[in-house]
Amino acid sequence: MSEDFVDPPRRIVLSAGGVTTVARLEHELAPRTAALLLRLLPITATLRQSRWSGESTWVKMPEFLDADIPLENPSTFMCAGTVHLTPSKGYFGLPYGQAQSRHEGVNTWDNVVGNLEDGSEEFLAVLRSIRRTGAVELTIDVKVDE
Repeated sequence: MSEDFVDPPRRIVLSAGGVTTVARLEHELAPRTAALLLRLLPITATLRQSRWSGESTWVKMPEFLDADIPLENPSTFMCAGTVHLTPSKGYFGLPYGQAQSRHEGVNTWDNVVGNLEDGSEEFLAVLRSIRRTGAVELTIDVKVDE
């Protein structure tokens, strides 16, 4: 369970390029990382094509920086539809294809904090289009279950 919430939200909403999708947070596998992300919501930021990581997008925000959060659910390989946060560097990543976590050209580790739910193909297409367009505004918020 997330350390900051008695009953933490299990899902977040991501919107970019006029398309919205939902991701399930991995509280059990990355509790401190999920708590950090939830504390910062809502977020609006510019999502850009990754320079070194392959088919991935990223946002760098000082608010994501937390050197006290250890590796949780770590991965150097980034699969389409996963949600990555690197508290040691202040990075948030959304891969749309094959990618590897690289910062300044060096392979590193990210915390996998969530997974996009079924039906996210249109959202992944928006992420893929960033390779041509350069950037898109991203919003992230808590998914309110009805």
